[in-house]
Order: sequence, then structure tokens, then C-alpha cells
Amino acid sequence: MLDAEQKPVEALGTQAEESSRPDLQKALQPHQQQTQKQVERIQQCFALLDEEAEETECKGIAGIMSGRPGLSRAASTPLKICEGFSP
Repeated sequence: MLDAEQKPVEALGTQAEESSRPDLQKALQPHQQQTQKQVERIQQCFALLDEEAEETECKGIAGIMSGRPGLSRAASTPLKICEGFSP
């Protein structure tokens, strides 16, 4: 569960930084912040339970990110999803 939130935090930040559209950057930044807060809440849950989160890859998010090279850390150029829908 933690992995499914952590990976998008990084991907959203990369997309916002590398987007050429200010409106897209503005839209991605709050989403990244909200996702980061979800990561923090999950970590708080583990702390309250006095447990440590296991380093387990979320296969769902891995599949999504592998199908979208711009969402992968290994990609050299981010996928500019919304830019493809511009008029």
C-alpha cells in the first residue's frame, strides 16, 4: 500500500517540473502534495501499530508505471499526459 502512494509522489513531481505548461504544473503540484499526505498517514498508521512497513512492491502501480515510460524513474523524458489533449 505504501509503495502505491510513494511512487506516484515522485512521478507527479517529475511531471510538474518538466511540463512546459504552467496550468498543468499548477494542477499536478496539489495532487502531489495530497498524495504525499497519504504517504504520511500510512506511515503514521504503522507507527501507531508499532509496526514497520514492509518493502513490498505494489504490482498494480508497477504495472501502470511500466506501461507509461514517463512515469518510470528509468525514463529520460516524462510522459506529458495532459499536453496531448491540448487544442
